[in-house]
Amino acid sequence: VPLESINYLIVSDNNIIFDSKENYNIDEIFIPKKPMDRIIRDSKGNKLYVNAIMSGNDTSLVYYTVSWDEIFFHSHKNTLNILLIIFVFAIISIIIYNTMLNMISNEVNTIQKGLEKIGDNNLSHRIPTDFKQNGLTEIAQSINHMTIQLQENINRAYQYQQKQKEAELSELQSKFSPHFL
Repeated sequence: VPLESINYLIVSDNNIIFDSKENYNIDEIFIPKKPMDRIIRDSKGNKLYVNAIMSGNDTSLVYYTVSWDEIFFHSHKNTLNILLIIFVFAIISIIIYNTMLNMISNEVNTIQKGLEKIGDNNLSHRIPTDFKQNGLTEIAQSINHMTIQLQENINRAYQYQQKQKEAELSELQSKFSPHFL
């Protein structure tokens, strides 16, 4: 979209050689005395962006002026759309974050509740291993494996104690038996 307020001028020795607006009235046009690139105010108080460069043998000045308001409008006309897109992506990111956080929290709570049941001497309890998060399945499998090994160790210790009591009982019986004969 071309800028409507843009005006190209070529000035030589304070005479307008070319005016793109075909005004050619030197009293109504801002003519810089030297090269510049800045914002100024014209005689009517309007903000203008001016870019002027020396041309030829430094006797001519080529420059253009553009309304600052028009530049500002054109440079910011898509700002609202961009901010809206950023806002939508931020909301989507927050929703995804909360969903993932809830999913992870639920799976960690499942493991925690399973550990509480195992801690209450329920060694036959097994934690489910169908988790969606990487690592949690391996943790649950390790806990289940540890529980199985713990149950087996307790059973072996119990059997060992039973055998030890049976051995002590037979030893006592063998001590008493000869006396009664």
